[in-house]
Amino acid sequence: MSLLSRFPRVATIAPLLFFTLTTAWAAYNIWTSEYTLTQAELLETLTKQFPRNVNYKGVFKVSVANPQLTLDETQNRITTIVDTNISSDLFLPKAITGKVALNSGVKYDAQTRSLRLDQPVVNKVDVDGNSEQSNQEIAGVTNAVVRELLNNYPIYTFTTEQLELKGQRFEPGEITIGQHDIKVQIVQK
Repeated sequence: MSLLSRFPRVATIAPLLFFTLTTAWAAYNIWTSEYTLTQAELLETLTKQFPRNVNYKGVFKVSVANPQLTLDETQNRITTIVDTNISSDLFLPKAITGKVALNSGVKYDAQTRSLRLDQPVVNKVDVDGNSEQSNQEIAGVTNAVVRELLNNYPIYTFTTEQLELKGQRFEPGEITIGQHDIKVQIVQK
């Protein structure tokens, strides 16, 4: 009896593994039916999409750059820390710079085949050269802008080949955030 006949799942999934290894960097584990995306790979993808600039309500110019990721396996969430620059000709005599830490979940969006940041919450604003009171005063603007920029933000997009095999369609199921990676369970549709 051959290995493939003893383990029919391997025969079904092996071509998917081949396509994955030749078309994308997420590693697929045929034994657990899950993709693994490392923290370094996610950060590399995310870094290519920055800096991001937004004109908030026509009053504030906000720039976010240099994203850093921390994975929190105990809460199954991601913390994204970005450098922030806020300026306003009306309200700020000089630009304010600092860091913002945003904590969010991860969800799958079937329409775009992407993993996205979900329900981000700004949990820390650290502004250079300002008092705690100044930090709190600008936290509202920073919170609104950064949440607007990063809510539903794509962190990884699956290729069609990663989610199809021999005419069968697959989709991500449970998403588990570990200490150094994110594991995405793949289930048949």
